[in-house]
Amino acid sequence: MPDKRILDLTPPVTKRTIGDVTILDGATTRSITTRNMLGQKEPVSVSGASATITAMENAVAIQRAAPTATGITLPPVTSQDGIPISISDWSTSITEHVITFTPDGTETIMGAATFQIVSTPSQRAGITLRPSTSLAGWYIAP
Repeated sequence: MPDKRILDLTPPVTKRTIGDVTILDGATTRSITTRNMLGQKEPVSVSGASATITAMENAVAIQRAAPTATGITLPPVTSQDGIPISISDWSTSITEHVITFTPDGTETIMGAATFQIVSTPSQRAGITLRPSTSLAGWYIAP
């Protein structure tokens, strides 16, 4: 009979994500990940001029004061396991904020080496990038 303590700690999902229970050599460990009421991870907060997004993240909130440019490096498509990344600009005092995305290595975004979106005082930018191993990069789709 399996150890009930381990079964109780295993999340009731078909696919594990970073932050879930890990069982190694019979020892149960848990890493802390902030999740909302639906069990989804909270967005990663970017507060600097550049950031590298780690694998398996699904949401990013850029939170800067009076930014003009932010660079975001994406994780390798193969390490993302099909999970799209939604990026939103939550910055304050924006005049014109250019956000540049750079994929890993030779990967592309819609066939381009980099991709940019722009926030203005009246329109905050946001995008969802979807990984594709067959396209060797990221694509944009509704």
